[in-house]
Amino acid sequence: MVRNVFFDPDRFFRERDELTLLQPLLVLILAGLASVFSTLVLLISIPGSGMGTGPFVVLSILLNAPISFGWLLLQCGLYTGTFHLLSSVLGGNGSLDTTFKVTAWGFVPVVFVGLLDPVMRYLAYGGGNGVATFAFLSGVRASTSGHSMLLLNAFGLVFTLWQAVIWLFGVRRTHHLPLRRAVVVVGIPVAVALFLSVGSAVVSMTNVF
Repeated sequence: MVRNVFFDPDRFFRERDELTLLQPLLVLILAGLASVFSTLVLLISIPGSGMGTGPFVVLSILLNAPISFGWLLLQCGLYTGTFHLLSSVLGGNGSLDTTFKVTAWGFVPVVFVGLLDPVMRYLAYGGGNGVATFAFLSGVRASTSGHSMLLLNAFGLVFTLWQAVIWLFGVRRTHHLPLRRAVVVVGIPVAVALFLSVGSAVVSMTNVF
């Protein structure tokens, strides 16, 4: 099922007359856990920091879990509301409940991002270089991080576009919209999100030089 969502979302949504709530909720939970895992791996990878000790791991999970889940729910809520509003304006007839389920399914790539992100950052920032890792965690870019930033941003862009494809076919099939209108419904909020993300990345990279 997850494979179909990831690689053939059009078929996945086309073959379902009604979406259940449990499975997309599970996707959000897994995405949140993957995000917590990603942050935890980055923190405990700092050499000599003592962050790999038991008490810190527990504290990190307790602090990061609510933030990660809260951020995911906020994103999901914003996308759901925007998709539903634009769909209604353009003649779609799906319910808000259905829109939420489609939006939640679109977070399947986020699960993979959370699992792969520590590996990508490890490679991008010099493979275990504690200074570079700490600089990244502090929001300060190391002097040699220009190419690393490009790599990480390209990595994030690919998965964001993958999310958009899932949402595109989900909105099209569940709201009974022509493909062009579905592109507008999904494209506008995703474009805004990408613009903000790219803008933030550009600002970060300019601070390097």
